[in-house]
Amino acid sequence: ADLIWDALFIQRSPISEATRGVLTTLVALGLEAHVKARNLNAIRSYYDTFRSKGLSGIESFVEKVYQISGVRYAIMTNIPFDKTETQHWRPKKKDYPTTFKSALRVDPLLAGDKATIETALKASGYGTTLADARQYLHDWCDTMQPEYMMASTPHNFYLPPSDEGGTLAGVTKIGVNESALKTPFAFTDLSGNECKGCEDTDNVPSIINEKSDFLKDVLMPVCEERNLPLALKIGAHRAINPGLLSAGDGMVAFADAGSLARLCGKFPNVRFLATFLSRAN
Repeated sequence: ADLIWDALFIQRSPISEATRGVLTTLVALGLEAHVKARNLNAIRSYYDTFRSKGLSGIESFVEKVYQISGVRYAIMTNIPFDKTETQHWRPKKKDYPTTFKSALRVDPLLAGDKATIETALKASGYGTTLADARQYLHDWCDTMQPEYMMASTPHNFYLPPSDEGGTLAGVTKIGVNESALKTPFAFTDLSGNECKGCEDTDNVPSIINEKSDFLKDVLMPVCEERNLPLALKIGAHRAINPGLLSAGDGMVAFADAGSLARLCGKFPNVRFLATFLSRAN
């Protein structure tokens, strides 16, 4: 934090959208004098007055932020494929305040993360068929009561056109799509990487079987049956800097907006919420 503060707020003028957002927040919290003095320690002390009070301090800070911003509640995304998150929901769901609601993240389905999905299914006592995957999502919907499904599409997400409006069969997990970085809407279907060492089930298609349409056979039926929108954050590129783990993600310059149009056309009974990460879109 000290390095970031020095680099972005001391050595440089904070004129980027991100840094201006930080300053706007600090001023709204009444810390304008500390901002003008570039006093990071004083800013930290302000937050420590809430942190030192434990859970009650956190709740009072959240209430203060909501009042200033005019927000009634926030939606937090929760991943049922990550055991570090599922432990807070099962076997006994924690009591969360009404100021926080949930969205169910389904990124592994779109990213083709065979190992993650099958590990989650097996660990919870499910099989690895498409029907098991649908039931897994249904059960987690019962647990989380999400407002919507959520996913950051792979950076090379591509929904090829077809007579039926498109399928997801062309989605692969590959490296940086250099053509897409140079030309708008130049996303192409390239060969992907196979999962090494993943177990196969006897005579039963895996949830990440390359011949399966995971969007059509798993995610869309659950969204439609439960009347849940699917929110897509389009343009994410995972692990640009692997050394930073989950913090090493980035985004590409352009995304294929035609894919979203084909999704809407093929699944008219599902509502889509879309955020394009690139200003170029």
